[in-house]
Amino acid sequence: RFNQRLQLIGVHVYMPDLSYVQILDAPPTDPFAIPISDTAGVMRRSLVAPGHRVHVRGVVTASMGKDFSLMDAKHGIFVHADRPLRVQKGDLLDVVGFPSMGDYTAILEDAIVRRIGSATPPAPVALTATEALTGIHDAEPIQLQGQLLYISRGPREIGRAHV
Repeated sequence: RFNQRLQLIGVHVYMPDLSYVQILDAPPTDPFAIPISDTAGVMRRSLVAPGHRVHVRGVVTASMGKDFSLMDAKHGIFVHADRPLRVQKGDLLDVVGFPSMGDYTAILEDAIVRRIGSATPPAPVALTATEALTGIHDAEPIQLQGQLLYISRGPREIGRAHV
């Protein structure tokens, strides 16, 4: 299965057990020496070496513990690091990880990170709610306009806003 960016988002492989898996090549000694890919091309059909780590570079647009979103000049990608990180919005990073399928877009899993500087995060793209639900801008900063109707004050909804 491929999404609208021609990224692979689904595949199933069946085998009797893991003894059928064979390691053909050792990983590179310096994973950051892998050529840089654009984020949109991480899982495109034209990816030369499927199943291998990929190297992307971009600016952090959001951070949540071991997970963060990163954006290059055109598109964003979600990254799941192999350990907790202290990255923040505006960090310019080199990231090497394994491409995987997310719900709507490619993600990088078991990523290792190298901070190379800082940069201004991209401005959010103004969208309608309908446009936001398409997934085209997944892992990218967006801006939605709405009207605040109610702020919940119940014990299970403290601080939740309804738009």
